[in-house]
Amino acid sequence: AQLDPDLEELFRIRADFDDRAIRTPEAERLYAAVLGTIARREGLRPLDAGACAAVIDHAARLADHADRLTANLRALTDLAREADRIAAVADRPTIATEHVASAIAARRRRAGRVAEEMRAAILEGLIRIQTDGAVASQVNGLDRKSTRLNSSHSQQSRMPSSA
Repeated sequence: AQLDPDLEELFRIRADFDDRAIRTPEAERLYAAVLGTIARREGLRPLDAGACAAVIDHAARLADHADRLTANLRALTDLAREADRIAAVADRPTIATEHVASAIAARRRRAGRVAEEMRAAILEGLIRIQTDGAVASQVNGLDRKSTRLNSSHSQQSRMPSSA
């Protein structure tokens, strides 16, 4: 506003956009209506009451707060699409709670796959990370000269002394 005097004139009302809504019974009813609209627009099976409740609970988890719901409709639409595919494979006419739960579990498995592979490689000894000592020019187990993880048998990088 100090740099552009017209800014305050053009934007008189300060807006604060939040990507979360307060979770109330009315908000839950509106979310259920939105889910119905999404299902119709996307050509998905209708969600039964349990599936709506499961998606709404997931919206609270995405908002990181039990009393809030995410306003990220893309994430909820993607979840509804995946639950619809699971219902289709099961040859069900509607999306039910178990289809939403399966879709959420599949998302978690996919999201955790890389971390689980790294954990397995560490446990199998394929990757060794040095956790003690100090090495110049090294941050978080990565050597400045390469992007390879330092193992317990790797050479230590040394900075030339300036003295």
